[in-house]
Amino acid sequence: MSMRKLFELLECLERALKNTIPEKRSAECRIVCLLLLFLLIIPVVAIPRANFQTQGTESFKSNNDSLFKGNYIVQYGYSVSIQNYDNTPDTILGNITYGFDADNIIQYDRPEYAQKTGSLIQWVFPDNVTIAENSWLITGAKSDYLYERYIPITVHRTINNSIFSSDGYQLANFSVIFENTTNAYVNTAYNHIWGEIKTSKNSKVNATVLLDSFKTDFPIWEDAYPEDIHKIDFVNKTPVEANRTYYFSVIINVKRIDQSGSPIEYHPGFTVDFDCTDASVDSESSYIANTPAYLLPNYVHYAGGSTNVSNKWSYSRNYMQGFTLNETYNDVENTPIPNFTATPTSGNSPLTVQFSDTSTGSPTSWSWNFGDDSTSTEQNPSHTYTSVGTYTVALTATNAYGSNAKTVANYITVNAASGVDNVGIYRDGVFYRNGADAVVYGLSTDTPVIGDWNGDHISEVGVYRDGVFYRKDATDIVYGLSTDTPIVGDWNGDGVSEVGVYRGGVFYRNGADVIVYGLSTDTPVIGDWNGDHISDVGVYRDGVFYRNGAEAIVYGLSTDTPVIGDWNGDGISEVGVYRGGVFYRNGADAIVYGLSTDTPVIGKWT
Repeated sequence: MSMRKLFELLECLERALKNTIPEKRSAECRIVCLLLLFLLIIPVVAIPRANFQTQGTESFKSNNDSLFKGNYIVQYGYSVSIQNYDNTPDTILGNITYGFDADNIIQYDRPEYAQKTGSLIQWVFPDNVTIAENSWLITGAKSDYLYERYIPITVHRTINNSIFSSDGYQLANFSVIFENTTNAYVNTAYNHIWGEIKTSKNSKVNATVLLDSFKTDFPIWEDAYPEDIHKIDFVNKTPVEANRTYYFSVIINVKRIDQSGSPIEYHPGFTVDFDCTDASVDSESSYIANTPAYLLPNYVHYAGGSTNVSNKWSYSRNYMQGFTLNETYNDVENTPIPNFTATPTSGNSPLTVQFSDTSTGSPTSWSWNFGDDSTSTEQNPSHTYTSVGTYTVALTATNAYGSNAKTVANYITVNAASGVDNVGIYRDGVFYRNGADAVVYGLSTDTPVIGDWNGDHISEVGVYRDGVFYRKDATDIVYGLSTDTPIVGDWNGDGVSEVGVYRGGVFYRNGADVIVYGLSTDTPVIGDWNGDHISDVGVYRDGVFYRNGAEAIVYGLSTDTPVIGDWNGDGISEVGVYRGGVFYRNGADAIVYGLSTDTPVIGKWT
């Protein structure tokens, strides 16, 4: 706007105000006009905004060409990142530092910028590392935590030519199927889905991707990452569809390092990950980011950072899972080809399995992973599984020329021993049962109940709603009031469960006498305290199980949810508590299952 136009605007404003303001106020009038004009011509400057994200990661890697949805022993890790939001005017973040304190770290990214002191890692990035708008900078670490997780995706890799006696090309095809679009562990929709096709220059080959040959029907966000001849990154622009197969393909130029050596078998790497945000919060402007303690993932004690700009920070906690088909490059004639058998592959706990090595290529050493945090270096080991579940087994065979691995998902199935109770949880109208199929029954607002409705020694599910017991595959029973706490037990020892309610310190049992026991504020518990096959009553109060006709047991915390079950199959009920997604069982191993917000259930599922 020209100065002439500005003065014309000022005169117009002044004349307009003089019509309503006395002449003696003309000086004040001019001041008001100048203030109004100042507000019109001075732009409003936006506050720079950025997000600091801390993420717990669970990943499984394999040399196989296929990984199917199912339970896997995942490695737990962490990542931290700063995302620079789109600001006005443009903001570029520099002088970037990260600080991260977590348990059991065994490896961390970007070691050239990092210093580790105890459990604390600090990254200080050089001046040439910056974060432009709509971009982010990620670093992370791996821990030695290994545990079983269900990963709901299936990944395949097919190669038209994998053996190279000389330089050549291969067409690599990949496919991904997502079982669902919501993470079951935090009950939150996927936030981002991303991955990469990876090649490298290594001791065997120099493999590069032909960027123009890349094709996919995945809803990719184009130009989200810079191009690289050794990898293609992708991230979803729009939500994916459940149970649809997405395809990726690319041509790869494979050049051998040693033209005179034995043939090389080459497979490019492929990774697909997904994450979701299960908590976030906004904060004030500062040069320093410091994640609130309640937003830190498991095992993380501190996560923060700093930039050269005072940002209005938001903080988020993410949860990520993923599969990786490793990039492999091996001498075809020399490295062993691992293989194995197992007998038996299913049975009741405790289950002893004999594993037999059937590898070819003359391996000289073996490394087994039985899927339950147990390993062996024997050629033909025997292993006993003591916990109910489905286990993935892996064997790495090694000789003087290298090693290869074989993984068989869901290979060993261990069922609960006859007469032993198992754990489960109720969430949003679904009974998730450890070692058995999930059962959809009831509403998210119902109270779950478990009982043997037909006397077959197998527990069935049900719910209590507004004074009615709805029992799956059994007749509904109207009993009690909507405000009562439901109970289930075998009141007469006939092997069939009956219903009842707890109200005001009184156990009302359908078809049996009323029992006065406990206080109105207690939590009722039902169990066979003496092994006579008749259910007895009790209450849980302030970390103590008071059992009618038996000694009290101190176990758990006042804030825990009590559980009762026959943990060892001796016909006598033992006590336990559910806390933070873990079943702590008196006299038996703890079982990690479900979320802290779930309702625990106990039963004989098989």
